[in-house]
Amino acid sequence: MPRVLSTAGVFLALLVTRTTFNLSSFMGLIMVIGIVAKNGILLLDADQRFRLEGFSAEESMIRAGERRLRPIMMMALATVAGMIPLALGLGAGSQMLQPLAIAVIGGIVASMVLSLVITPAVHILPGGLRLEAGG
Repeated sequence: MPRVLSTAGVFLALLVTRTTFNLSSFMGLIMVIGIVAKNGILLLDADQRFRLEGFSAEESMIRAGERRLRPIMMMALATVAGMIPLALGLGAGSQMLQPLAIAVIGGIVASMVLSLVITPAVHILPGGLRLEAGG
C-alpha cells in the first residue's frame, strides 16, 4: 500500500514541477519503490521481533515505529539533500538527471510519512496483513 501511495508522490512532484515522465524519472520511481519496500520490511521485522517478546500488536508496532523513526528520517533527509542540486539543475549535465531527482524527492517525501503511518495502520487493522510469529 505505501508503495502505491509513494508512487503518487512521484507523479505529484512531476506534475507540480511540470516535468515529463521519461526514462530518467522512471528510474527515480524504481529507486523510491525500492527504498519504501526496504523501510517497510525493516519496520515489519522490528514489529515481529517485539511480538515474539510478548508485546501486543499495537504495542509492538508502536515500539517498532519508535525504533525505525530516526533511521527512516535520516535516510529520507539525506536522500532529499543529495538530490536538491540535481533537481535545481545545478552543475554540468544535471538537466539529464533532473527528472530523476524530482521523482525521488517527491516519492521520498511522501513515503517518509507513509512508511511510519500507513504501514503500521494497515498492519494492525483487524483482517489486515498479519505476519505470524513462526514465519
